Amino acid sequence: MNNNPLYMNWVPIQDVREFFKYKETQMKSLLKLNNIKVSKIGNRRFIEVKSINDLLKNNIVSNNK
Repeated sequence: MNNNPLYMNWVPIQDVREFFKYKETQMKSLLKLNNIKVSKIGNRRFIEVKSINDLLKNNIVSNNK
């Protein structure tokens, strides 16, 4: 885990891909189908951490059936 304060709000897209174990096509679909904020600076893209947290919270699966 990176201790850089910027990681509290923005992470490189590659880090998110590794977290989800997604390939590039899967990542593009995830970004397209969900409300995930992306910032592009030069050739690098960064994802807002809050967007990923919201995605995870909105897809919680209950263990109670």
